[in-house]
Formats: sequence, C-alpha cells, structure tokens
Amino acid sequence: MTSHERHQSAEQVLAKHVRVMGADLGRVYNALSTEFSRFYIKWNLHRQLYGRSTARIDVLNKAAGHFFGVLRRILIDDVLLHLGRMTDPERIAGRDNLTIRRLPALVPEEIKPQMEELLAAALTACEPIRPWRNRRIAHTDLGFALFNQLPLGVTLMQLQGALESLQALLNRLEIHYWQAPTMYDQIVTPPGDADALVYYLWTGLSVEEQRKQRLLSGQPLPEDLKHEEPP
Repeated sequence: MTSHERHQSAEQVLAKHVRVMGADLGRVYNALSTEFSRFYIKWNLHRQLYGRSTARIDVLNKAAGHFFGVLRRILIDDVLLHLGRMTDPERIAGRDNLTIRRLPALVPEEIKPQMEELLAAALTACEPIRPWRNRRIAHTDLGFALFNQLPLGVTLMQLQGALESLQALLNRLEIHYWQAPTMYDQIVTPPGDADALVYYLWTGLSVEEQRKQRLLSGQPLPEDLKHEEPP
C-alpha cells in the first residue's frame, strides 16, 4: 500500500489494483497485500512488547509475567499460522486457497522468471515454519502429545527471514507496476498499541512503588490506605 492508498477506502484500493493489474492479478495481489499488512501489524505488536529492550521485558514481568509469557506464545503461534496460510498450496482438499503460489501464473511474462525465483526463495525460507505449524499449532501431532517428539522450533531469525522473503516477492510486483515498493515493515499501528500499554504499565508500577515506600516509611497518603478492586 502506497502512502496515497492509506487515505483511500479498501474499495478504492481494490478498484485501483484491478484497473492497473487486471481483474485476476489485481484481486489476488490486493488480498495478499492486505493479508501481509495484517500480518505485519501483529508482528509489530510483538516487537513492541518483546523486542524493544530488556527494561521493557522487566516491566512486563513485574506487571503480569505469566500473562505476558502466555501472550507471547499466542502471538508467535498466530504469526506462524499466518505465514503458513500465505504459503499453502493453491488447493487443499478440493478448496482453493489464497496463497503467494498463485502469483507467478498471473504476472506479466517479463517478470515471471524473477517472480518464480522469489517464490522459490520464499517457500524455502518458510519451510522451517510448516512442520511446526502443521504438527504443533494447526493440529496436535500424536508423537508430540505423547512423547514430545517435534521438529526443532522456529527461531526469530528464521521468522524474520521468512517474512522478508514474502515482502521481497510482493515488492517485486509493486516495483513493476508502481516503481516503488510497499514498506510493510513501516506500517503504523493504530493508537492504543502495545507501546501505549507498556507506558501505562510502567506508570502504574511507578505509582505503586511510591505507595509502598510511603507505607514502609509510616507516612501514607489517605488514598494509599484505600483498597479498590479494578473494574
């Protein structure tokens, strides 16, 4: 999505893609670009919470360590599911799928060889994700359930490489039609994102620490002695 498209409705963006690319490619590209944008919003939330600094991790652990530990696993699982869906075969069990595998057959002939190479690179980069997605997240493998037998997990470096490979594939198409790539990694999350949450957690922990110090010193404020349940 270009900077101009951010100010257009979803219907206007789709109409532009169909007009420029043709109906088949335009609709598939529009849907894939939208899915990848949604993916990056989730990935950015994960990075805001867990990838910013050790000091931020300390805030999360002090505020609700168990909750944020569970949330981290949920976010990573959802990211892996999302990447898995985008790289699935075109057809499974008689049903058509939205997947990057559809692009080479729809693109202009002059960029088809490059798109095929980029697709192969993306599928290779996403290969470590698929066994984990299929046997641990989307389904419960019997060997895992009974004997904890699973392929090796997916590292953050492998995950970063996978998403960069998908972005390279989409960017090649965007450069062909608009002479500029979409900067998916710079998608701005809406107000009320994870940064806002961490700010209020940090503020609350600071206020609570001050309250405890006043109680320990024997000089509490009247509100320090109140016990109010959260809503």
